[in-house]
Amino acid sequence: MDNERVTLGAELSKINFLLVNLYAMYLRDVGATHGDVPALSAEMVRQAGLPGTSYGGPANDTDETDAIRQLCNERLATFFDQVQERLRSGGH
Repeated sequence: MDNERVTLGAELSKINFLLVNLYAMYLRDVGATHGDVPALSAEMVRQAGLPGTSYGGPANDTDETDAIRQLCNERLATFFDQVQERLRSGGH
């Protein structure tokens, strides 16, 4: 077992957990429901794809840049799926 990987994995999991819960609490406090999350998710993914809003990779490697943006979009969508589930379950 690689202790550095375990430590990094635990740290990233902690940060993700906190962000999901903070988003869910904030959305609940402003009157949003789990049904509002898909539109928010789609807008965040759209904005992340705008020029200058996410890491673009080396200027001369469009395949890498496209792969980074695609993975970013997938991870954002997954994040908001978790926020939606947290709101749905009422566990925030």
